[in-house]
Amino acid sequence: MAKRLFPGCDGKGRGVARFTANRRNTGDLNWLMLRYPLRIRETDALRWQEALEGAREFARARGAHGRRRRASIRRRHSSRVR
Repeated sequence: MAKRLFPGCDGKGRGVARFTANRRNTGDLNWLMLRYPLRIRETDALRWQEALEGAREFARARGAHGRRRRASIRRRHSSRVR
């Protein structure tokens, strides 16, 4: 199933999928894991948690940047309308 959802993953047979470590894949895998019961090997659990926290921090920072940008645009627009 992972291979169908994530064509870029490297599958080594049924039940195993490998992904390139980046924030996008980590976020996508987290989304998948919220819906389907997947297991992370014990040997990879700490690395997964660190990658997941990094992806979450990135998403929070990106969201904050977007909110600041939208607020700035609203301020500029409202000053022109008056």
